Amino acid sequence: MLVLKKHRITQTAGIVILLCMLFLPFMSCKTSDEDLSATIYVNNQCGKALDIFMDGNFQFLLEYELSATIESIAFGLHQFEAKIAGTDTQVSSVEVEITSGGEYDWTIQGPSTITITNAYGETLQIYMNGSYLGDIEDTADQTIGSVTFGEHSLEAMKEIDNETAASITIDVTEIKEYFWIITK
Repeated sequence: MLVLKKHRITQTAGIVILLCMLFLPFMSCKTSDEDLSATIYVNNQCGKALDIFMDGNFQFLLEYELSATIESIAFGLHQFEAKIAGTDTQVSSVEVEITSGGEYDWTIQGPSTITITNAYGETLQIYMNGSYLGDIEDTADQTIGSVTFGEHSLEAMKEIDNETAASITIDVTEIKEYFWIITK
């Protein structure tokens, strides 16, 4: 009788262990919402307030130099757009395939460009808003991308003696390519 009782305890313990092994994966494999969705941090660096859209649906108004988040984005292909607030003028559009949970960043830069043509006759150093951008050889072009809305001061300095060869202020008011041709 003692052996039978011992056997039953062993059998019962075995059944409990088997049940634990069967149900343990279901109990420990809970997925959190973070595993099934993503968050996108949207940063506005374009120079104007923007309306932010996801898959054609308005999400929020985002003021210049501020950030906001779009949370709980399901896996799949999504279209994100930024338009100048209150208009249909698109500043940026990106298509993103979300394949895993986590955090993503979308920084919206300026949509315009400034193309500089050096027809001065010598190499010039180019500055924008006080920051050195690089040298531009004579008869060469240089394009500055992602230029924000607003006024931008450009200066061309002679490489030989660091004197100003030319300067201009460009007021970026619309999405387009702006031009500056430097001549003597």
